[in-house]
Amino acid sequence: MKDSNTADIRFWRDDRLPFLEARGVEDGRRVCYDKHAHRTFSIGTITAGCSVYVNGNTRQEVSKGSVVIMNPEEVHACNPIGSERWSYRMFYVDAVWLGDLQQDLGASSRLEFQPFSTVASRDPLLYHGLNHLYATLIDHDSDELHRHSAAIGFFSTLQQRIGPAPIVSWRENRKVRRAADFISEHCTHALTLEMIADAAEISPSHLIRAFKRRHGMTPHAYLINRRVQYCQSRLRRGHAIAEVALEAGFAQQQGIAVDAMAAKLDAEGFVARRNPRRYASILGGWCSGIRFLMERTDFSKGTPSAIFFSGLPHEYSRDNLNNIKEKFMFKIIRIGCAFIGVIVGAGFASGQEILQYFTSFGYMGTAAAVVSTILFAFLGMSLTKIGSRLKSLSHKKTIYTISGLYLGFIVDVILVFTLFGVGVVMVAGAGSSLNQQFGLPVFVGSLLLAIFVILAMMLKVEKVIAIIGSITPFLLASIVGIAIYSILTMDMSFNELNPIAMEQEKSFPNWFISGVNYASFNIAVGAGMAIVMGGAEKDERTAALGGLVGGLGIGVLIMLAHFAIFSRVDVVAAYDLPLLSLVNEISPILGVIMSVILFGMIFNTGLGMFYGFVARFFEPGTRKFFFASIVTLAVGFIASFVGFTDLVAKVYSTIGYLGLFLILALLYAPIRLKKLGINKK
Repeated sequence: MKDSNTADIRFWRDDRLPFLEARGVEDGRRVCYDKHAHRTFSIGTITAGCSVYVNGNTRQEVSKGSVVIMNPEEVHACNPIGSERWSYRMFYVDAVWLGDLQQDLGASSRLEFQPFSTVASRDPLLYHGLNHLYATLIDHDSDELHRHSAAIGFFSTLQQRIGPAPIVSWRENRKVRRAADFISEHCTHALTLEMIADAAEISPSHLIRAFKRRHGMTPHAYLINRRVQYCQSRLRRGHAIAEVALEAGFAQQQGIAVDAMAAKLDAEGFVARRNPRRYASILGGWCSGIRFLMERTDFSKGTPSAIFFSGLPHEYSRDNLNNIKEKFMFKIIRIGCAFIGVIVGAGFASGQEILQYFTSFGYMGTAAAVVSTILFAFLGMSLTKIGSRLKSLSHKKTIYTISGLYLGFIVDVILVFTLFGVGVVMVAGAGSSLNQQFGLPVFVGSLLLAIFVILAMMLKVEKVIAIIGSITPFLLASIVGIAIYSILTMDMSFNELNPIAMEQEKSFPNWFISGVNYASFNIAVGAGMAIVMGGAEKDERTAALGGLVGGLGIGVLIMLAHFAIFSRVDVVAAYDLPLLSLVNEISPILGVIMSVILFGMIFNTGLGMFYGFVARFFEPGTRKFFFASIVTLAVGFIASFVGFTDLVAKVYSTIGYLGLFLILALLYAPIRLKKLGINKK
């Protein structure tokens, strides 16, 4: 629990109750803010004196006994009248938590927070209830249960006493909402009014009027507010002031630096009271100095370089920069392995996919593999790079940003179908792998996978990436070993095996279309998770190189798996999982080990698919996300009984053709992003 105190301010936060924060201010004359907005729901009481309260287009005087109410994103300000002393208490409540409470109370049938219609109240029940909640929160003798119960009690009363705001037509505000979303997603970029207007498909003059009507501030003021919120969020996670300021562009905007410093102090439970401009100059000067040194210092040689380094803090020392390089390489490899991990479970972990797409074309299957490798390298790099540039948490907004409204809708539908369809195939594949190796009923393996995926989806996206990436090296080693062994112990030459390979059932008229379709299918499979992985990496270059390494790695694995199956195609073609049958031929013990690795890779792809699917509709980490994950896996488990081999033949080729729309969108992305002005920082 964090309970920071100064003479005028008391700030309360408890990590065990992350949905609620509180602050008490004894002299509001020392703590003043211009118009701003929060992502949280805010509510407060005036405990002494009076002030002018502004909320949107409403302006009124409030005094002791008043309760002020601010829905998320409502522009507001509350400042003293002249030199009159006043005090207040404010509470900041997570809108998702409050929305869930509204649903539990039956006050809302919607799947999100329902705003309140009242902006201020003199209801004594609310006033005394809020003060009682504040006293409970700051009381050191109160335990977590007491505080949590008090919070639920008050906000249940609030819901009963104040009715919800009328629901505004979505169609009426969709363009303004699109503009606000665009600003939020790209708040660290140098945006212009034309960029925002183009994204919202509205004229600049109309945008300013409509935006001011809807949000109570201009797009520029909204952008500044978003940057402040971004800075506050990063500082709370422990990032250095210089790093955050450079990311948000504060070093070049001295006026905004005041807000950045205020955000920093608020995050620690303090407020800049006496001379905020002094903090601004310190912050701005520090950032400008860092930028000057980083641009002009030769980091590789000479005494001048050492002189610069000796004057820098530890985070910019020579030893630390070497550590940064190592971390840079590690991040690239981790992203590459995670990208491979998402693809290989669906792409070739079982071997059935390699048999149908490549080996069935004999010698020309090798040419098809080359085509796929080139496409994988380019498309993998594009996806992770775009994800990092747009800071994506889900593929939805990214796809619409790079594709526009109409092509974006088509690609979005294709990806949603792909994520769920391939997820179902993975559930079926898990059942087949344990059935082939251990003779277990198919539903047992499918049920185990579904349970493991549900448990893993409760983790944060960084941990999901780590899980996927950690299993990949085992498959890489297995594929290399299988390929070498199979080629060295061939009973027949490739010339003799070529006619047998050509006799296998094909889903495509020629090897080139098969190679393109394979890459298209797998990119559609990995796009959602690749975008999210890129979004989790703030450095665009690192993300892009990670995608490139992953794409090239997939190409190498395709070649090895193709030659391994080609060398034994007369034996393994009859099995659902040809690679597993190859390992069993080497050694039953290795077959058991391989079946575990194969199950892990199928789990990797299943996790990536279902995580991306649910994240498309619900924010990861929320209660709705967990509930939707369980429902989705239950439906996927039932659908998996169609059968693994049939699903591969029917679902994969269909997705491959549909995935061409995604490739088209990625080719169009640089033009689209340039038009929107979203260039590399």
